[in-house]
Amino acid sequence: ILDAVIPIPITAMVLIMVLLQKPTWFKDWVDEIYRQ
Repeated sequence: ILDAVIPIPITAMVLIMVLLQKPTWFKDWVDEIYRQ
């Protein structure tokens, strides 16, 4: 039932929230990945 009401997976929703909020730990994590 939840899948029919919410087609977007929970993981996708969390990822979108993180990208929109852009927390400091996420920026640091991305910076470390690009530096490698």
